[in-house]
Amino acid sequence: MFTLFQYSIALSLTLIILWSLYRISTGSVKRIDLNRVTLLVIYAVSISLPLILQYLSSPDATVAILSPDAVTTTETLSLTLHLLFYFWISGAVLCLIITIVELLKISLIIRRCTKVQAGGLTLCISENDRVSPFSIFNKTVMSRKDYSDFPDKIILHESGHIHHRHSLDIIIAQTVAILCWYNPVAWLMRRDLKTLHEYQADRFVLDSGCDRSQYQLFLIAKATGTRFTSITNNLTYSRIRHRISMMNTPVSTNKTYLLRYSTLFSAQHSSH
Repeated sequence: MFTLFQYSIALSLTLIILWSLYRISTGSVKRIDLNRVTLLVIYAVSISLPLILQYLSSPDATVAILSPDAVTTTETLSLTLHLLFYFWISGAVLCLIITIVELLKISLIIRRCTKVQAGGLTLCISENDRVSPFSIFNKTVMSRKDYSDFPDKIILHESGHIHHRHSLDIIIAQTVAILCWYNPVAWLMRRDLKTLHEYQADRFVLDSGCDRSQYQLFLIAKATGTRFTSITNNLTYSRIRHRISMMNTPVSTNKTYLLRYSTLFSAQHSSH
């Protein structure tokens, strides 16, 4: 377990560096697909790099003769690290318990739902009108009222999440957030990724031929309800104003995005 704590620290440091570069380089560029891929690459590198470095490091231990003062310093450092470990494991266990509780709540809601098959999707119709529409893997959950009033828009939106396999992204983001719960970047990255998920799902709806104005009014009307923001794709997760702004703003071209990266690289290179 102590090794897992050390891995968590290395993972956090890598996340901080790569996410900071990502935020500086992207700015307000509206390349939704490329931004999502970039975040997933950051996760992949951050998860794997500490393991690779550990594998490549020399297994030989260095033996040294320590003075009494050095021994005292080493013992103090060891005690501090153990205290930090217990602090970390307590937070990680708490986050894990919260995640499990959310999963159990979702499982209970789905179990009580009426199941309907529609276009290869499993629709779970809940009698609880407070349940906001959400999807998890290939299941879409909505209230009976939403199923009667807005079935097409909700199914299209959640189909966008399922089409892009957003639930797999969330598993990665939530796992990293649990391991690095003390690191704000882990939570900010998860927020950024889920926001991009909503942008992609919104675009999926509009690309399917839905009227933009009607869909935006629908989002405003649905900005309430019970949400599971950690481990599901909620239709009303992201701030509606930002999503409407994104729908009304043309996305940047690949050339603009690459130009920002090249400008950042040139600035860093010249500083050296």
